Amino acid sequence: YGLAEATLMVTGAQKGNTPVIQTVMNSGLEQNKVIISSEKSNDTRTLVSCGQMIPGQQVKIVNLETMTVCASDQVGEIWISGPSVANGYWNKPLETALTFEARLRGSDEGPFLRTGDLGFLYDGELYITGRLKNLIISNGKNYYSHDLERTVEKSHPSVRLVGCAVFSVNDGEAERIIVIAEIERNVIVNEEEVIKAIRSAIAIDHDLHVTDIRLTSPGYIPRTTSGKIRHFLCKTNYMSEAINETRLI
Repeated sequence: YGLAEATLMVTGAQKGNTPVIQTVMNSGLEQNKVIISSEKSNDTRTLVSCGQMIPGQQVKIVNLETMTVCASDQVGEIWISGPSVANGYWNKPLETALTFEARLRGSDEGPFLRTGDLGFLYDGELYITGRLKNLIISNGKNYYSHDLERTVEKSHPSVRLVGCAVFSVNDGEAERIIVIAEIERNVIVNEEEVIKAIRSAIAIDHDLHVTDIRLTSPGYIPRTTSGKIRHFLCKTNYMSEAINETRLI
């Protein structure tokens, strides 16, 4: 596991080591709990360890409500410190303070780099569960956007692989789930059929109601230069109704 702000590497393993894998309960992760399961079921997922801390690096899993270190069975934000962590962002003092100068409540340790990643430590191994900014909270439960997006991709053969974005918007009363899905090229689709399939899959797999589903042409969803979906921009476009200017299938 690594990131640019840490000059890349934070955790790892020796070449040739067997991957370390844990099976955890989905229902536990929805409550920020780590529940290890000895058996696989519809309520479990398999997570592969990102390795152990390399010498000199320090990793903390932090409860963002208390700003203290999480219990061993809790998911929290990953904070790191070490000699390879950068000093900050060039000419961005506010962003630098928020990201690179975090401190634990009631502790002299730090400063820490807030990675924005969520995860947990188990037997000294680091496991990643998702991105904080892509976390969807509905009815007191946590849902990771990438999990919902995989469900959308499998819901209907017309939906492009890695071609959808799921996020939430607050309408003043509650968080509403929004799905933007790209449709494969040169495919004639029945819009109602695809929308029904997506809505049904999300309800069955995650017990969530989707407020709005938009079908778009390939390439509409904004991505980074490395191909990652830019969820915040998707949400911004949706909120500003920019998507209505795009040709919908």
